[in-house]
Amino acid sequence: MSKTKRIDSLDSIRGIASIVVMIYHCILCFFVFYNNNIEPSTNIFLKILNYTPFHLVIAGTESVLLFFILSGFVLSLPFLNRKPYSYKSYALHRFCRIYIPYIFVMVLSSTLMILLSDYQPITELTDAFNHRWEHPLTIEAVFSYILMLGYDVNNVNGATWSLVHEMRISLIFPLLMLIIVRLNWIKSLLLGLGSMAFLWVLTKAIAQKIFISEPINYLLNSIGDTFFYCTFFIMGAVLAKCSHQVSKKIKKLKLNHKIILLALSFLLINKTLLNLIPFGQDGILSVLGSLIIQWIVAIGIIILFSLVLNSKRIEAFLTKKSLLWVGKISYSIYLIHPVIIMLCGKFLSKLIPLSVAICLVPVFTLPVASLMYKYIEVLSIKLGKYSSVKKVSKSEQPKIKVS
Repeated sequence: MSKTKRIDSLDSIRGIASIVVMIYHCILCFFVFYNNNIEPSTNIFLKILNYTPFHLVIAGTESVLLFFILSGFVLSLPFLNRKPYSYKSYALHRFCRIYIPYIFVMVLSSTLMILLSDYQPITELTDAFNHRWEHPLTIEAVFSYILMLGYDVNNVNGATWSLVHEMRISLIFPLLMLIIVRLNWIKSLLLGLGSMAFLWVLTKAIAQKIFISEPINYLLNSIGDTFFYCTFFIMGAVLAKCSHQVSKKIKKLKLNHKIILLALSFLLINKTLLNLIPFGQDGILSVLGSLIIQWIVAIGIIILFSLVLNSKRIEAFLTKKSLLWVGKISYSIYLIHPVIIMLCGKFLSKLIPLSVAICLVPVFTLPVASLMYKYIEVLSIKLGKYSSVKKVSKSEQPKIKVS
């Protein structure tokens, strides 16, 4: 697999995943889907959505894991290719790329909420809708938004929770890459996953056993979650490290074997189906079961990536102009669609039926996201590139050897 051809395909995958997240958040506004998300329904239509490949259309939580794995994959490439490296330039680039669109949408969401919201629920819609724009801003929340601490983000724009972890992990990612580049893929994977799992358990245990104050304990729990989500970045980076070996094995497979692998990936990515595994409803087994299920989903995503990156037919499909466009504006789609959901649910619904208003969210989101990309994301990209213009000398490059 070449290092250049795969990026366009991955951008399209990111775009498709952002659309899936948007659809997922839209349907959760309706009780039939919201209740099904909590307790799978016996309705035949919902069974099809739950337990067949059609589930991928509403696989919102799985798509966020895909974002994390994809970020780890893409961010690792410069390290694996031994490109000149400066942590300052790298950190500034990531900060501009993530933070500027993030803070723009948080300011926009907060402003619209203050000006337009009556903080009253719509009884025809679920808590997935009504827990947004639910209460006025607090000083603690404002500081949390500015510092990307994650506190009370759901009130304004719940989709941004993942960006809190994305930013933290991005800043420590070069340290993770020192391990991944130095060791073979098996050792780096085991050491990376093991160390992050240990830090997750340690941080969560401290937060549970020692109460300091609500904000500090919330932050400890949030940092613990960051360590867990680090594991998905590590999986993506390790996949990039051994991509050539994976490519050789995939290309040797017969077509029917590839189809079986593709079916297996769809099966593993389906979190609803995996929830049938009896881990229990409460206690430590339930928590560990949830984490194991997310790792199983990650394996399915990695299998899917491996197939996508080694199929000319899939690559030709994913590099169509329409999908490349969606991939280009995927970050803006992810950020802006909760705002569109609230505007459609609270205000457009006064002109047309409520269900129709929610169903129109994708129609309005795509052009708005395109404008946001043009006027906000492009600015953040340019600032990020400007901060990375300075090249480091060879003597400043980390002396690490790819195994």
